[in-house]
Amino acid sequence: MIAVSNEAIIRTKLTCEPIAGKWSIQDVVSHIMGWDKNFTKALIQIIDKGQVMLKEHPDVQTFNDSSVAFGRTMKPHDLLNEAIAQRKQMIAKL
Repeated sequence: MIAVSNEAIIRTKLTCEPIAGKWSIQDVVSHIMGWDKNFTKALIQIIDKGQVMLKEHPDVQTFNDSSVAFGRTMKPHDLLNEAIAQRKQMIAKL
């Protein structure tokens, strides 16, 4: 019998099991974090520089794919911490 730790099971669920189409929980967190970063940049342009230029992202699918790929390079704990920090930064700008 092979012993599997709870941590290994949780990591597998976070990184491998799809919950939304083909995306895992980690992929969804990374996706949201990517858009939070993008929106924060727009807020900085509006608030700090007075430049109001909200427009549709030119390539949403590529942006989403890049965000998910970035998140897959991180440990789940590190990704979650970065996502929380990014969300706090965005809220502070609001």
